[in-house]
Amino acid sequence: MTSVLDRLAAFPRIKLAHLPTPLERLDRLSAHIAAAGGPVIWVKRDDCTGLGLGGNKVRKLEYRPRPRRRSSVLPAISRS
Repeated sequence: MTSVLDRLAAFPRIKLAHLPTPLERLDRLSAHIAAAGGPVIWVKRDDCTGLGLGGNKVRKLEYRPRPRRRSSVLPAISRS
């Protein structure tokens, strides 16, 4: 049985982002919330992908199907 990662590896990919992005613990916010019995808070730093866009838009564009080239410009239209 093949895994999802194995199936994804079969698709052509254009590396656009610096991945994986780090997880960062928010100590001061966690301490403030923990005083009321709350959880420890972590944030995924998608602002560290290296592009002005963040997160899922960049990841989606990495697996974008490659069109046949007729010129040196490739259009890229993406919806969330």
